[in-house]
Amino acid sequence: MSETNSGEWVLGDTFRHALRCVAGTVYLVTASDESRRWHGITATSVVSVSMSPPSLLACINTASTVFGPIDRLGSFCVNVLAQEHEQHSARFSSPAEYEARFRFGEWKRHAGLPYLADAQAAIFCEVAHKIVHGSHAIFIGNVEHVIVPRGIKQPLIYYNQSYLSHENAVGVC
Repeated sequence: MSETNSGEWVLGDTFRHALRCVAGTVYLVTASDESRRWHGITATSVVSVSMSPPSLLACINTASTVFGPIDRLGSFCVNVLAQEHEQHSARFSSPAEYEARFRFGEWKRHAGLPYLADAQAAIFCEVAHKIVHGSHAIFIGNVEHVIVPRGIKQPLIYYNQSYLSHENAVGVC
């Protein structure tokens, strides 16, 4: 490893460690391809952008299976997870579980996009802008439809390489 590469590795490793100190709500970003096959990933990089128009952004790895369908068809759904969805999050983040991702839970379809029926919310977006930077693309989506089931649940939070619950809410990264 050259000195430059070594310096980049140290910076990348330090940056990764710093981000472990940032707690984030866990989402499933889902899409459908031209064959109506469902794709999805676990994400924490989802942020509201504007209320006028209602919009959000999702950062998606360009190597992920959901990137192509979103990029080609221009739509995606953000499923906001509750603590009870920890297994869904783990399944959607594991390449070994790819084929089993949509076999568990109650999945429905709206406007061709899959959504988890008991998610805290399902937010359906049409891509308005795409920015590619490094290994990821930022999709800014205009919100077209929102489904919010009744009842507020505790959100699923990821922090320091694990899921945060009331029992382990205090920790050092």
